[in-house]
Amino acid sequence: INTQLVQSSNKDVFIYTHGYNVDFDYATLVSRELQHFLGYQGAFISYNWTATPSRLAYFRDQESALATRRNLRSLVEFLSENTNARRIHLIGYSAGSRLAFDTAYEIALGGAPNARLGKLILIGSDLDRTYFVQAIEDGILDVVSDLTLYSSRTDSALAISRFVFGRDRLGQISDASAVGPRVRSVLTGLDNLHVIDVSEAEASDTGNGHWYFRSSPWASSDLFLSLLTDRGPSERGLVRAPDQVVWQFPPDYVERVTSRRLMAQR
Repeated sequence: INTQLVQSSNKDVFIYTHGYNVDFDYATLVSRELQHFLGYQGAFISYNWTATPSRLAYFRDQESALATRRNLRSLVEFLSENTNARRIHLIGYSAGSRLAFDTAYEIALGGAPNARLGKLILIGSDLDRTYFVQAIEDGILDVVSDLTLYSSRTDSALAISRFVFGRDRLGQISDASAVGPRVRSVLTGLDNLHVIDVSEAEASDTGNGHWYFRSSPWASSDLFLSLLTDRGPSERGLVRAPDQVVWQFPPDYVERVTSRRLMAQR
């Protein structure tokens, strides 16, 4: 890790936790792609937990992901104490978002007081929303530099999950009227919590609409800009109404993201 950091202008560690229904090789390939598009900056770790390459293994894989959260927490603690990493970012996708989130949650509860966590990014998360709110109340935002949720209205995989559990999942976008003004006011006041709707992003609905962080050039661009520049959503070309919680991709996103001002900030 230290050797890689010496060779890079970016001194952060990026840990990717994959979703369910994949084997070791596929998870490693996705991690390699992310590392490539990050420009081989920092040090990248593919955290390959024991998922099962079968669509019928959903509940089994959910349990497997939770069973390894102590190991991931130990890895974060080890890297914090024994490497020169400036920060350690957790990128969790689908079922892997539960693993990344619970690891940060345990750290917030005192599980690893010396952890140097950076960003916690959850993509297509299947987490229960009430559980998420409880973690915020317990201080998870105090141990990460910011928490970003990528969500979509066209994610049919989470639609199935909602049917199974009977409740909306964290990675789904609800109608604005479903969030009361008091809750909306609290959420918009949290400077290091960002909810991003990718529904209007180019190619976000490809396939089952669940792997948009790879299929959509807009969604992937925003992810990489967030990790590499530390810019907030508005500085990355996203927009939101003054009284709303959710950031969105505007029709002129490409022009915004390639503008001279944004490129200069990079």
